[in-house]
Amino acid sequence: MNTFQKRYFQKQLKAAKKQILYTSEKIPLLSQAGSICVLCCYESDEQILEILNTINTYQGSQKKIRLLVYVPSKNCPLMLKNSLFVQPVFSSDFNLFGRPKENIKQYIKASRFDIFINAASKHCVLISDYISLLVSAGFKIGRTSENTHLYHLTLQMEADTSLAYYLNNIEKYTLKLNGL
Repeated sequence: MNTFQKRYFQKQLKAAKKQILYTSEKIPLLSQAGSICVLCCYESDEQILEILNTINTYQGSQKKIRLLVYVPSKNCPLMLKNSLFVQPVFSSDFNLFGRPKENIKQYIKASRFDIFINAASKHCVLISDYISLLVSAGFKIGRTSENTHLYHLTLQMEADTSLAYYLNNIEKYTLKLNGL
């Protein structure tokens, strides 16, 4: 990521502080949501395999889970090419000045989710928060304490926490917040 892109992302995130998130009267539960999007950063094949296995256990007949994976390199890892519900986002999907190119902008604008979960780790917080800003969702959940204005709920977790543990905590906290 170059300096122009970083500045653009920071400017957009700062401008988002003035926007008000729409909040519904009831917090959606993972087990009852029809469409869920999980954003993560590609670190290794083992990490993506663990995430795919976790998503397969949560995915049901009526539930649609999409996985957005930010890949810092220009080459798509083989593991991400063969999956139907994985959308890789490359650093080359953003122009020199940080604006999203047409292919990724079209995908993000066409998608609407009940729940969006930003499960990205610390090393790609800026780009993951920017992608979170672009995604349209009824309820957004974040993982880091930075840019909390983008999310309805922020659950801070360590970087080495598994996605299964994170999703279990989300389910537990949303149940408590709904009084169940």
